Amino acid sequence: MRAYMQRLIGRELTTPVEREPNWIRGLDGSRVIVATNSNLEGARVSISLVQTAVDRIFDGEEFVFNPHNRSAFLGAVLETMDQVEVLTNPRRARLASGTARGNADWEFDELLLAFDLYVQWRPKQPPAGHPDLQALSDLLQRLPIHPEDARGGDFRNVNGVRRKLGDFTAPDPEYTGVATKGGEGVHLVWERFANDPGGLSEAVARITATANGEDDVLPPEEDEEGAVEGRIVFRQHRARERDLSFTRRKKAAVKTRTGRLACEVCKLDFHERYGELGEGFIECHHTLPLAAVAERKTRISELALVCSNCHRMIHRSQPMLSIEQLRERVKG
Repeated sequence: MRAYMQRLIGRELTTPVEREPNWIRGLDGSRVIVATNSNLEGARVSISLVQTAVDRIFDGEEFVFNPHNRSAFLGAVLETMDQVEVLTNPRRARLASGTARGNADWEFDELLLAFDLYVQWRPKQPPAGHPDLQALSDLLQRLPIHPEDARGGDFRNVNGVRRKLGDFTAPDPEYTGVATKGGEGVHLVWERFANDPGGLSEAVARITATANGEDDVLPPEEDEEGAVEGRIVFRQHRARERDLSFTRRKKAAVKTRTGRLACEVCKLDFHERYGELGEGFIECHHTLPLAAVAERKTRISELALVCSNCHRMIHRSQPMLSIEQLRERVKG
């Protein structure tokens, strides 16, 4: 839904009932900035508000608008969707007549698996009906990312998989035919992994292990959407960062060397700011993508001490910012 909202930026959104137009000025993390003629600065609205409505509608429910919860904006967004019809008396939305349940957009993890197969066949593509396409289709359907109500009857079938492989011709400099546009996710995957075959292999191995039930299915993490390694590897990255055996050693080493625990980006010292309450409090950030260190133990030198805010900013960036890069942004 975040990607869909991004495509609506700058477009006038209105409904026959609420005459005042809305438009999206931009995105701010998990929220959109919605402006009107009477509020040009805009208000921040959670993307999850729209996602909840869409999920219920595509699950076959009628969604009744709450007039106290951004109903004008919500109705205007839903009216841009061909598969949804917005009704009055009462104000509600439902799946348009004859519309089949759609499929969820491709996640970064899924694109990684598709890219891996694209690289194996490059510069050609597997022919229709090839067993590699069926194997990838089966693997994607086992991934614990999308709920059942986000999977149509043709969810990640062989034809859809082959079409997605074709999207990687867009960023491929060696492709000489007529390329597709690819999409933002395809270009991000190419940028991150085209020159990192080892990292790609490790990321694919971890995603595949999760799909096959060989790894624990970790709970969702904040800011995992669009993560540089994908949702599944990002969850494992965050779990490693919270390993107490590493964080305690890192904190002890820094405290012995400097006498304090301060953020390596913005220099915030929780003890100085909050007194006794902040004693010993700071977060550990693993400076390398998890795929790069998957087969060995974490080194203390690969950990950085950062405050909560700086840590979130690092993980929200695509690709993941280094400590030095974020420090420059803070200085600027």
